[in-house]
Formats: sequence, C-alpha cells, structure tokens
Amino acid sequence: MIPAAEVSSHNGRGLIAPGQPLAEDQIQMLKAWGVQKIEIEESESCCGNTFPETGEVPEPAREALDELFRYTDREHPAIRELYAYCRLRKSGGEMAGVTE
Repeated sequence: MIPAAEVSSHNGRGLIAPGQPLAEDQIQMLKAWGVQKIEIEESESCCGNTFPETGEVPEPAREALDELFRYTDREHPAIRELYAYCRLRKSGGEMAGVTE
C-alpha cells in the first residue's frame, strides 16, 4: 500500500509521507496513533489482477467462493484482488513473497 497523501495523527503531526510504501510495522504504528483510515494510491499493480488465475479450482470450491462473495461488488478493485487471491489459494497456487 502506498499513501496518496500525507498521513497525520489526530493532532496534525505528520506520520507518513505520501508515495512511501507502507511496511507492516508502519501500519501497526498508524493504528497505535489512532489513524483509522488513509487514502491509498491506485496503481496498475493494485488495480490490475496481480494474482494469476492459473490452476483449476474444483467446482465445490468455486461454489464456496461464490457463496462467500455473493454480496460483494466483484468489479471493485479490492474485491477483485481478494477474490483472485482466494481463487489462487483454492487452486493450490504459489504466491511470491507471501508466507503463512
């Protein structure tokens, strides 16, 4: 995630500069400062399908995914990425840089 604007605390103290990728420890720090939401840059890597849709997903697994996502807007970039991630997991695919 990359903030689109400077992230500030409730008292106006600048915490994260815009355009700087966030690490997990920075996200935890933002939570500790009480930051509830930030504006995130849209980039081709986040809005394109970064998770390949390779591997066959068995019909029961696909139906289970469809049930989980039944009330979502699958055209929304975040939902599209999440669905692709879940589909990849169900198909047994590998993801670079992701550990369990």
